[in-house]
Amino acid sequence: MPLEPSDQLKTLNFELLKKVPFLSELGPNDFLSICEICEIKSYEASSSIFMASESAEGLYILLSGRVELFLYRKSFHEKKVLKKLIAGEYFGEIGLLDGQSRSASANVLTKSELLFLPKDGFDFLVKNNHQIAKSITEHLIKIGGFKYEVQHGLKTDETL
Repeated sequence: MPLEPSDQLKTLNFELLKKVPFLSELGPNDFLSICEICEIKSYEASSSIFMASESAEGLYILLSGRVELFLYRKSFHEKKVLKKLIAGEYFGEIGLLDGQSRSASANVLTKSELLFLPKDGFDFLVKNNHQIAKSITEHLIKIGGFKYEVQHGLKTDETL
């Protein structure tokens, strides 16, 4: 019998969430709270997770498969790959942190499962956990320069 999504989440090792810099200070009780907020999403190969300029609806942690982050520059008629992600990596946090629309697009390269933390759950964590708020502030400072480089095509998979 397959596990229900909430049971699946509870079996995940919270060490996966600790890989996300601004969630690294969470304890087991915080992790259980996140499990109530998160969901597991499955995507087939070649499907789109989100496109640049869409509103940021959540943070993704790749549980299995491969995902590609990219920019499409109409002026150059080309796709510029920023990074290819593997299990344990995360993405989608920049839009949640700065409140702006997505700065890049995300496509699935191989069948993938992702842990999805929706924006309202993310906002709840920030409001109710001062350590997370502090970590997010520090992360925002670090990504400020990165986002500029991404938007101007200066960062690619080779330079990350």
